[in-house]
Amino acid sequence: MAPRREKAPSRFLRLVKYVYAILGMVLYQDALTSPMRVLRGAPRLQSGETEITNTIGQLVVLSGLVFFLWKYRRDLVKSLHFLFPVLAVLALCFLSTIWSGFPPSTLRRSVTLSICFFFGIFCYYQFGLAKTIELMAKTTAVLAVLSLAAYYFMPSLGRETAQNYENAMRGVYSQKNSIGAAMLFASNYFLFAFFARRKIGFLGSIGGLAVLACLALSASATALIIFASLIVLHFRNFIRRWWRLRLLLTYGIATVALVLAVGLIAAPAELLGLMGRDLSFTGRVPLWQMVIHYISLKPIFGYGYAAFWNQSSVLAQTIWRDIGWQAPDAHSGYLDVLLQLGAVGFIFCLWTWGRIISRTRRVAKRGGFPELYWLIGLIIITVIVHLDEGPQPAADEFTLIIPVVMLTLERLLRRPMRAPRRKAATAADLVAARMG
Repeated sequence: MAPRREKAPSRFLRLVKYVYAILGMVLYQDALTSPMRVLRGAPRLQSGETEITNTIGQLVVLSGLVFFLWKYRRDLVKSLHFLFPVLAVLALCFLSTIWSGFPPSTLRRSVTLSICFFFGIFCYYQFGLAKTIELMAKTTAVLAVLSLAAYYFMPSLGRETAQNYENAMRGVYSQKNSIGAAMLFASNYFLFAFFARRKIGFLGSIGGLAVLACLALSASATALIIFASLIVLHFRNFIRRWWRLRLLLTYGIATVALVLAVGLIAAPAELLGLMGRDLSFTGRVPLWQMVIHYISLKPIFGYGYAAFWNQSSVLAQTIWRDIGWQAPDAHSGYLDVLLQLGAVGFIFCLWTWGRIISRTRRVAKRGGFPELYWLIGLIIITVIVHLDEGPQPAADEFTLIIPVVMLTLERLLRRPMRAPRRKAATAADLVAARMG
């Protein structure tokens, strides 16, 4: 199950492997479709539509996976039972084709989701967790630099076109929420590397600053709140040996939480206004109310994967008409799972992340896992970002990293525990031994 150690490949094959991995990471960060459409002069992609560039990218990734799956078929079969909760989600996505209102869309998106998942397995076996997250962060840093260039020099590509967000950055991504999620992934790594005192070099520092700039310009309040939480998390790890600083940090967090709670009770509109939101959470509350109503109509298995938010869907058109804008999804990963896959799919997703969290706790007790706080940061990102963003499950960086994390945790838990070091005997211990 551990990443296989083989003879060092030639420089050319190593280059091909890295180029292939970077292509997949760019594709699943949603940073390939939008630039191609803008350069061709095509209109913005609508819900349920496909993009030829994305299709070609998926075929390229799939062709590489066919070779990989055949070469590592024995290792893959041994490791699949560790990934059973995610495989259950994928199976349910395919099965939902039976009751989906748009079977071709459901089948196509299920295949895309599965390709993303197995691409994550490829990354685990080829790079391991540490190299995968480093490569993802560096790839995102390059995309951040390109996004800044597009924002300032090519506004038709780099600036958001959605109502009330005309000056927000979307860069080379399809929308500002996509760039926000991608930059959170990268910033989690750069914060982890900085506080862990890992060398990232001059170019890495420039990339980290570009990531921070994109986070600020994306105008995503959720992303900025999560980023602040990540700073606190990694700083707490950095000062874990100084109890006074930890106590001071805990006091500061409690004070801020108390002030926010009082503000939400006394003046919610003003506080949310400072965060770039209103009492309707920029139109999300009416959307959530209607989505919850439709969830209640099909609570067990939902409407089928990727079958609800479609231009031809009467139900989606009803919601769009009533709320006054075309929501591409439920703007909540949790509601989207219930809407598409029902309570069964929601339980499978809870099973997946419940297993990750429980194994993270067990690994933390054993020690010897340098990327522990990076993983805690990932859990924070996943839990918070899907409160008011979606959709889930999707062929994105979240799905890509899940098999890498799960296989890494299983490998660490099966590693023999090191015997605790015997403490050197003190003079008092020697005297006590003699008296005994």
